[in-house]
Amino acid sequence: MFLKRFFRRGAAFFCALLLCFSAFPAHGEFSPRYTLLSDQGGMRLELDLSLSEAASLSPETLSILNDWLSRAHLSMAVQETAEISQVQASILMDGKEALSIASQSQPDYTLTTFFPSAQAYLTAAGKPDALSLLTGETGEFPRISPLPDAYATWAAPLYELLGEMKTVKRNKTSTSIKNATASAAYENYSFTAEEMNTAWPSILDTLLPVLREYLSGQPRLLSEAEALLSSLVFSGECRFKRFLDKDGHDMGLQFTGNAAREGSEDVRKVTLFGGFTPGKGGYVSLALPAVKGKNNFKISLTGKLTQKDNQRTLTMEGSYTRTLNEEKESLSFTANLKNALKNDAEAISGKITLESTLPGSAGTWTLTPSLSLSEAGLEGSIAFTRKESDKRTLKGDLALSLAPVSGLALPSALSAHDLRLMTESQGKAAVSGELTYFTRFLMQLLASLPEEGRVLFTHDFRTDAWMNGPSVPVQRDEASHPQTLVEISQESPWIVEEE
Repeated sequence: MFLKRFFRRGAAFFCALLLCFSAFPAHGEFSPRYTLLSDQGGMRLELDLSLSEAASLSPETLSILNDWLSRAHLSMAVQETAEISQVQASILMDGKEALSIASQSQPDYTLTTFFPSAQAYLTAAGKPDALSLLTGETGEFPRISPLPDAYATWAAPLYELLGEMKTVKRNKTSTSIKNATASAAYENYSFTAEEMNTAWPSILDTLLPVLREYLSGQPRLLSEAEALLSSLVFSGECRFKRFLDKDGHDMGLQFTGNAAREGSEDVRKVTLFGGFTPGKGGYVSLALPAVKGKNNFKISLTGKLTQKDNQRTLTMEGSYTRTLNEEKESLSFTANLKNALKNDAEAISGKITLESTLPGSAGTWTLTPSLSLSEAGLEGSIAFTRKESDKRTLKGDLALSLAPVSGLALPSALSAHDLRLMTESQGKAAVSGELTYFTRFLMQLLASLPEEGRVLFTHDFRTDAWMNGPSVPVQRDEASHPQTLVEISQESPWIVEEE
């Protein structure tokens, strides 16, 4: 389905870039200007796309597509407060809004509105929102920059608790941690399986408040993480190793042991390892190979920040591999970025490479940014290419700008389709009518072409899986939304009255 692949590829594309910008917290950031910009609470991203090569398209079809792209413009705004996260995305055609989506995440629900349908949908916190139901993509990625500070917050209550359970001695053996300063010493906390299962609820009590803060903007990830952690049953010896720097401060940990979901026979050998030195770099990895069989999961991330004169250099590597029931998928990236700081301005250049076997985004992507940051925000372009089996299949350029934004209009929850008590399949059926407007938008573009152009365009895309997907109803009617139209009382927004 075109819409689903659009979101998957776009998410992977920009996740890699923003991951690099926000890789380190404020005491050692790659881009001070980006840190100042993101700290203002709201940002607006403006995008324009052009393609110079597309192996699957004829020159005539590529020309048609570029004409459309020259008339199209994508605008996306994000704003977060202590409890509310808002996202607005719009596609403008010839300066007029053609499609838009707005999402507001509150502690107890998510409200998603669509244009031009003017329909709104309520979904429960921690469950897929209406856009995720429509596309099959969550769009949620863990934030990297708060990770060292999150661990520092967790370390104090964790080791105070473990110290009440175990008598430990400090071992002054040094431990090497990639891109960080080697730890000067460590403390060891060993548990039998029975001791670990007894201690785990108390350990979770120290972890969950930190996890909820860390994943405050990712409700579905938080819900899944809480459910997984709460269901774990440990076996064999389990060990915490607390890494300390030369001043005796926490800088990382290692956890090893066997664990499985309660009632599951898929027991995994757990190895969590990581450490960080402010202003320098660090490494974190989680490996979950099956004790029996070939199932596996591993994710790792490492980064290093250096500075010479007025130039900062950030190098990063990350990888994800998963094998489940003999099905394999993987994603990896490398980044080498340089930031020249001069007169309160920044100039960023370098290269990011992503290699993926994920369905819908398989291949090798190379991103080459040329960006400048000033008090006004970020401007510039990103050249990109995609290769499959060493053959270039796509080449293009993204012009972009990023600026602070405030005062986003809150979508109204006074009248919405309430999906909170529906199953996921029922929710998908309820929002499926929104695809009608996306399809209509594409059909109007096709209708504007001469007959020869329409034939060429549809012929090229018919051979590509992008346009394959479930059928979409031509017209929207309330029969497709049985008993979901609701009114939310102004005085008590949790009282739902069905029409």
